[in-house]
Amino acid sequence: MISTVSLKRLDCGSQHHLIVGCEFHLSTFVEDVLVSTVGEYVPEHKTITYGDSHDTDPRETVGLGRYYETYVFVTDNDWSVKQIGEWEEYEHPDVAEYLEIDSLPSDTAREAIKNHNLMVAKYEGAKGDIEGGDE
Repeated sequence: MISTVSLKRLDCGSQHHLIVGCEFHLSTFVEDVLVSTVGEYVPEHKTITYGDSHDTDPRETVGLGRYYETYVFVTDNDWSVKQIGEWEEYEHPDVAEYLEIDSLPSDTAREAIKNHNLMVAKYEGAKGDIEGGDE
């Protein structure tokens, strides 16, 4: 059985943009948008080693001069739920187009989490004013 549901928010944790192997990712579907935060990109050819006096930061930036980024994308707002025995499985909306309508850069995980939560708060209850957010 598949039915439409009226959800306002779903925290996923999976990576939704810049899918190149970031170690840090948060994602939250809220109202009609997806807030996606990624960071700590370490290319496959680099490894993190600790204790060596020649340690260098193996991370590479995910954008122009930043190690983390939070983007907001418009979704198709198509929430559905399947009943599987006693369990319900929620299917989140799809991103309509991966062109961000809002963004915040950051250089630390703490700042990235803060920015993610700021964007979620900004778009909760913002239905009808999604197409560009507050300038």
